[in-house]
Amino acid sequence: MTSTPTLTPPAPALGDGRRMVPLTIEPGLTCLRGLSPRRLRFEVEYGLERGTCANSFLFDAGTTDAGEPAPPLLVHPPGDTFTTPYLEMLEELVDPSAPLTVVVGVVNPNRIVLLHRLASHWPGLRLIASNAGARVLRELWGRPAHSAAAGAGDEPPPLPPIEVIRGEQTRAMGHGLRLRMIPAPTPAGPGG
Repeated sequence: MTSTPTLTPPAPALGDGRRMVPLTIEPGLTCLRGLSPRRLRFEVEYGLERGTCANSFLFDAGTTDAGEPAPPLLVHPPGDTFTTPYLEMLEELVDPSAPLTVVVGVVNPNRIVLLHRLASHWPGLRLIASNAGARVLRELWGRPAHSAAAGAGDEPPPLPPIEVIRGEQTRAMGHGLRLRMIPAPTPAGPGG
């Protein structure tokens, strides 16, 4: 079954033009696209074109084909640059009392800032990462956040439970969807 992606009205842009646009890919699966009209630091470093986008994907809460409950699951949240518009959009889509699960593929200090904010907003937050990713998460988590979105030196919330994926795994999601997770090497982070 194929669906045509639908565009939901974007969230209002921040003063610098950053905003989030939700795109429905399938019933129960939404792409959360962060847009910025300016080149952000990593694009300048790599000499890329004008503007920046960051995509993450939200599987809505639902029931699996086997009748099991499937909580909302977020794949690849953005880094700190989109924290404010991202959290505003996510709060519209996922109740903060819901047990949100986040698949973290890229782990770096920039991403940890947003994960700190997610853990503060969603007390039932759970993380999924590769073994290497979980190691870097544990190493970076206790460091104070340093961003415009969080106050400098804010004490981080407790580290949420981490489910370590050691091999390829397929997970049944709500709305008849499946998520296939394949651990990949994590670029060298703290401690190599």
